[in-house]
Amino acid sequence: MKPDCVSNVSSVTRVSFVSGVFALFLAILLIIENTPVYAYDTLRARQNEINAEKEAEFNLLCNLVAAEARGESEYGQRLVADCVLNRVDSENFPDTIEGVIYDPHQFEPVSRGSINNIEASQQLRIVVFQELIHRTNYDVVYFRTKYYHSCGRPLFVEGNHFFSGL
Repeated sequence: MKPDCVSNVSSVTRVSFVSGVFALFLAILLIIENTPVYAYDTLRARQNEINAEKEAEFNLLCNLVAAEARGESEYGQRLVADCVLNRVDSENFPDTIEGVIYDPHQFEPVSRGSINNIEASQQLRIVVFQELIHRTNYDVVYFRTKYYHSCGRPLFVEGNHFFSGL
C-alpha cells in the first residue's frame, strides 16, 4: 500500500494537468468567441472580391478569344488564349489578363469595342478554362491574320492566324 502523501501528489498532478488542458481549451474558445465578426466578414468579403476579379478576367479572356478566333478550330482558339496567358507571364507585358487585353493597340476587338458585344459560348469557356489549367503552347505571344507580326519571331500558321514568339 502506498503512503497517502504519494497518492495525493499524483491526484494533485492529474488535477493540475486536466485543469491546464481545460484552461487552454477555454482560452481557445474565448479567442474564437471574441474574434470580431467583422474580421471574418472582412476576410470573406475580400475573398469574394478576389473571386469576382478572377471571374471578370476569365470572362474577358473568353470574350476576347470568341472575338479573335471566331470560326477557327478549337486548337486555334486555344492558341489565341495562350497568347494572352503567355504575355501575362512575360516581363515584356502587363502582368494581368485585363492589363494584357486592354494594353493599347494590341487586340482589334478591344480597339473597335466589339469585345463588349460578344459573349463566349459554353464550349469556348470550357476550352479557355482548360488552357488556364494547362496551356497548349507556352511560346506564342503574337498573332495576326494574313502575315506574321512584325514583333517576335515567326512560329507557325494555324487556320487564319500567323503565330509568333519572342
